Amino acid sequence: MQADPAQNGPAVRPPPDVNPRSDAPLDFPDADYGELWNAEDFSLYGPDGEPRGWAAWERPHVRATSGRLLGEDFTSQFSFSDPEQGVPRPERRYELRMGVRETLAPTEVYVPRRQYPDGLYAWLSDGVAYLDPGRQTLYWYPDSDRPGHVHELRLEPPLPDREALDWSYLFRDGQVLTGRGGIR
Repeated sequence: MQADPAQNGPAVRPPPDVNPRSDAPLDFPDADYGELWNAEDFSLYGPDGEPRGWAAWERPHVRATSGRLLGEDFTSQFSFSDPEQGVPRPERRYELRMGVRETLAPTEVYVPRRQYPDGLYAWLSDGVAYLDPGRQTLYWYPDSDRPGHVHELRLEPPLPDREALDWSYLFRDGQVLTGRGGIR
């Protein structure tokens, strides 16, 4: 180990540049230097064979829409944002916006169990939704045909440090509760 002169900080191990034993492969990914490309480790599985980094790569996403997709966003538990005083930072929040409905087929959203092991709240601008836990898919049937209407969906997990308000549905343990709220 040697000191890092650029940071005057703790000692760091220099990056490996050659394999000292020509008959053995390099150990990739390296815990300190990833794949030696940009010091990041994007491996889906660690040296122990266990999945890692899943919170970054296994996230909700739209599979099919019943209107033109205007945008979708997922805020993982590792996302950084400047907190608004008195407002809890979003965590595992998925948001979808789409234009006027073009078909009666549902909008399908992949909802991974890993992100929502304790269930999820859904807020809808309009329509109804059904969760198929086996397929990890939310089926949303928006029903507004108003010209220029923007359909919106938001998903969040139940979290112990905050109360969810004005939700449309709570899907939990194979049961569905219907709320009175939604996105206005």
